[in-house]
Amino acid sequence: METRDFIITDIDTLATACQGTILKKGTLPFSGKISTDSRNLSKDSFFIALKGENFDGHDFIQDALQKKISGIITEKNYEHLLKDFNSSTFIKVNNCVEALGKIANYKRKKAGIKIFGVTGSVGKTSTREILKSILSTKFKVHGPLKNFNNHIGVPITILEIEKQHDSAVIEMGMSRKGEIEYLSKIAVPDFAIITKLAPAHIEFFENIEEIAQEKASITKGMKKDSFIIINEEDHILEKYIQGMNILKFGFSKDSDLFITNMKLDNSYTTAEFNINTPFLKEKFKVRINIPGATMIKNAAGAALCSAVYGINPAEIARGISDYNGTGGRFFTIHDQEKNIFIIDDTYNANPESLKASAKDFALIKKDSRGFAVIGDMLELGKNACHYHVKSGELLGDLGLEGIFACGDFADKIIEGAKNTAGEKTILYKGGHKQISDELLKILRPGDYILVKGSRGSKMETVIKNLTNKTE
Repeated sequence: METRDFIITDIDTLATACQGTILKKGTLPFSGKISTDSRNLSKDSFFIALKGENFDGHDFIQDALQKKISGIITEKNYEHLLKDFNSSTFIKVNNCVEALGKIANYKRKKAGIKIFGVTGSVGKTSTREILKSILSTKFKVHGPLKNFNNHIGVPITILEIEKQHDSAVIEMGMSRKGEIEYLSKIAVPDFAIITKLAPAHIEFFENIEEIAQEKASITKGMKKDSFIIINEEDHILEKYIQGMNILKFGFSKDSDLFITNMKLDNSYTTAEFNINTPFLKEKFKVRINIPGATMIKNAAGAALCSAVYGINPAEIARGISDYNGTGGRFFTIHDQEKNIFIIDDTYNANPESLKASAKDFALIKKDSRGFAVIGDMLELGKNACHYHVKSGELLGDLGLEGIFACGDFADKIIEGAKNTAGEKTILYKGGHKQISDELLKILRPGDYILVKGSRGSKMETVIKNLTNKTE
């Protein structure tokens, strides 16, 4: 494949890109690598001194310069260091975080590759990885190695694009207003997917309408008439998306891609995808190596986006089957020694994702005994107690063998479960170790355990205890 020369290695170009002032131009070569971590600096790289809530990169400037790096991007003059480190370049900017975004945007525009943006309240990472798997059947695709989806992670992901890449999948997350628009204007997506709306981070928003408006702002950096893929359930998005080609995915036959003949096993899901748009009509079978309607729906969004881009059904199906899941996102762990099945859904949680996971869990376990271990759902604002009670009621209605709750809202989960659970259902609240110890006393071969909670609840600790893993 033909490569493109869009890596910034010229100091003057770098200063232009970040709108900075060169305080002193050094003599050391620059490879184009820009790092935000002073611990991982190579001699031919630049260090950009970011400020965060709990750190300030400027505190590590001198340590960075002692590694004889190409240069630094800073908000300070550092006149006392200019002579001591005269072979390194010093560039001053007003704000290092904004400078990082500007450099990324400059590179994105020069790169000339296709950018696929993915946002939503639930399913972002899984959809991103499925989409990346599909695109990789034909293209050299770049994506974040970690969950880099914020104002730091998105620019870093773009800066890591290399010459062989012809496309990139960028995940965009948010917790407060304005973040998605900021990221969209940096990444400038050619295509976008909004996976699903839910009251995630609603502590920082008035209502679901404001969340919809925020998610729809992924279009702010896109060209007019670009394609945006949305969930058929999220009608509210349409009034906030202007000048774009909206396509929908879901189970309704009114969708541009609708799902039929879905079948679940305890380790995979099969379905038929039906694409019915004015410019494309296709019907084909898919299999994803993860059980559940939620994951097949994530695959549908990725498939529709890929089809619009020009990937054929055979390649879409192959890309979906090549995806084997992401840890912490409804990922099945089979402890062969105990012969128990743990559904690891510990990466994050909100009421909508818990509802989806609980329904899929009930379908997957079938007639086997099932246990739910649920931690706090965070950032739900003034209605947090209500959401946890309702979630408890939902779990109680599934006919599970036991419901175990952990965290500040454990009482509310158990309160809700008492309203709907049968008399024989075990209802228990406690810490990670208490719950693990209690479960280990009663688990039998063939049992299924769903473990879910917000990232801050650290529910992966329960899984480590159940599987006797220390790391």
